[in-house]
Amino acid sequence: MTVCTRNQENKILEECHQWVRLFLEDFGPDDIFFDAEIEYSDGSLKWDEHGTMLYYNVLKKHGTRPISVYQDSWPIHAEQGRIGDCWLIAPLMTIARKRKLLEWIIPQNDFSLKHGIFLVRLFIKGEWTIVVVDGHFPYTKSGRSQFAILTSSELWSCLIEKAIAKMLGGYHMLHGGPMCSAFQWLTGASCLTINLNKETNLEMLWEKLKEFQSLGYLMVTSTLPYVETKYVSQNGLGTHHAYSVLETCVHEGHRLVLIGGTNGLKWKGKWSELPSYNDDVTEKWSEWMKKAVKKRFAWMEINDFCRCFPYIKVCKYRENWHELRTGKFQFGPSCPQEVLRLSINTKCTIIIELLENCVKYPSRYIVGLVNIHKATSDNKIGEIVISSSLELYWCPLKAQCRAVETDPFELKDGVYLVVISVFHNRYPLEYSWAIRSPTPTDHISCDTVTFENDVVSHLSLLKMVETFGKSGIQYRKGLFLQKYSGNNFLTMKAENQTEKPIDIIIFVKTEAPKYEAYGLVSEPFWNKYITLPKPLVIYTTIPPKSKCILGNVWKIPEPIELKSGVVESEMSCKYWIRILEEEIKSGRAKEMRYAKCSGIYKTVSIN
Repeated sequence: MTVCTRNQENKILEECHQWVRLFLEDFGPDDIFFDAEIEYSDGSLKWDEHGTMLYYNVLKKHGTRPISVYQDSWPIHAEQGRIGDCWLIAPLMTIARKRKLLEWIIPQNDFSLKHGIFLVRLFIKGEWTIVVVDGHFPYTKSGRSQFAILTSSELWSCLIEKAIAKMLGGYHMLHGGPMCSAFQWLTGASCLTINLNKETNLEMLWEKLKEFQSLGYLMVTSTLPYVETKYVSQNGLGTHHAYSVLETCVHEGHRLVLIGGTNGLKWKGKWSELPSYNDDVTEKWSEWMKKAVKKRFAWMEINDFCRCFPYIKVCKYRENWHELRTGKFQFGPSCPQEVLRLSINTKCTIIIELLENCVKYPSRYIVGLVNIHKATSDNKIGEIVISSSLELYWCPLKAQCRAVETDPFELKDGVYLVVISVFHNRYPLEYSWAIRSPTPTDHISCDTVTFENDVVSHLSLLKMVETFGKSGIQYRKGLFLQKYSGNNFLTMKAENQTEKPIDIIIFVKTEAPKYEAYGLVSEPFWNKYITLPKPLVIYTTIPPKSKCILGNVWKIPEPIELKSGVVESEMSCKYWIRILEEEIKSGRAKEMRYAKCSGIYKTVSIN
């Protein structure tokens, strides 16, 4: 299995630097690089009619300021040009003050500014990839930037935009896109969505905004055509337009959010005239920067923010954290299961992220668990340490990957197995892991252990229910049922301590508006199925002296809602149990056909 750390990524970068230096050996001191591989457009842009370019040698010699990639970068240095890529520019604005991230994306070297050859590092299809671009930029016939607005002392936003355009196949591909894709390319981190509406609790929203800001997360938002269109346009905001969320503050008792526009479509309502930055921040700024901030940035009160914007996208980028990435894994109904094994030499705090390749199935949702167990001396799963729910509900357009991560947790030194369990195996799951820690990851090593298909997932679920679940109940003599539930799922275990097989079926109902079940029978499904003539009822057979996970019920993943009321820590369900033997004795089995099956998991002996 391939394992990649930041140090190894830097070795790859150094190899690229060596290649570029070899390539430049034949260059004279004033020669400029031209990228012959880039396709600027497919001919659909107005720019194609004239194809005007600002060439790097002109920019270098005649720019109004000394040329640099990033000197003192601010959100104002990322500005949208004449194409609909506000979805990219808004995330770029949020990384402007993250100097280490900028240096990671566009590493410093001794040749870029001299010859106009730039290496841009983006997270593409689950791995960091270096995209080579030149320093020539499309211009209008009147001599203005065609795309991201060019500033000679801060080239970073134009270079990143050009690298993404090259990756996608041309600048025309930048017209429209999801902000989570942009965040993924820039940071490699996972994103979450918080829905905003009339039912949003403003106190909860404010606390979340402050929490995300304190963690250094990156935030953007957007208006939509069907949400408060009149109010939005009357107050200067663009319709279906992206904005960066930059700061929060309390001013004269009012909770305010600083919104950065990608162009001149800014908030002009209440508090919009309040200075975006204090004088001690802007005193050394040029006049154009001060004017640009006034033109594009504005404070909004929290209630107006919630009224105008239907959601927030939050990128869980953690500055100064260290990262280790694995190679590819596959999980599915017909293949052996490879499990990640972690060897921890020093007690540490970590986060584990699952990154799925969703090219084949971009619209499916996935619900499951990531369970972390101590490994036994013979590489079997031992005591369960952590259980974290897994929810993937859509794949950002163009990104081809989606990610979900655990909360931070602490692991002592030792060897651990990271087991994934998907509640409904509709398709093969192709994924990789990322391990992040606030301390260097050189004390963490990874490899894999291979298990028989689905066996390790079943054992992991059994240990989870037995460790964290409520005490089992004896439904009838020798038949024990035990459940464990989180806020979005419930897992049911059955144990047959008798000398005879037991055939069982369980029906479940929950108050969740959207839910599904596998192994168990959901009430909505049964209500439809029972209308069929002589429906076939399938019972799960539990052999004597054995146990198994009967099934799971789960909420269909949706964005986070910050509503008033009690947040349930467990998914509450009602369930009805039927035993085939009892149904036959009572005569109810005559009303329908029935069959037996071995269940969704292979049973485990309790001897």
